[in-house]
Amino acid sequence: MTEDGNAQQHVSRVATKLPPLWKHNIKLWFLQAEANFELSGITNDVTKYNNVLAAIDSEILSVVSDLLFDPPHADQYATLKKRLI
Repeated sequence: MTEDGNAQQHVSRVATKLPPLWKHNIKLWFLQAEANFELSGITNDVTKYNNVLAAIDSEILSVVSDLLFDPPHADQYATLKKRLI
């Protein structure tokens, strides 16, 4: 804490592990994933995107491979979410 009582906290990494993607209810899975992000304090778009990628199996990854090889410059998470839902 600084002398004037104002403090900023900086967290570079927060550990969270999402369950495997639910192929039969992807929209509900994203609801749970976003609750995990909120509980963990994860707000960074790229961090969310990478966490989702880590939870997707190879069958679904192949469907969105174009986004993986050429990700958008902004809104990576929202773009991937929209494509999967």
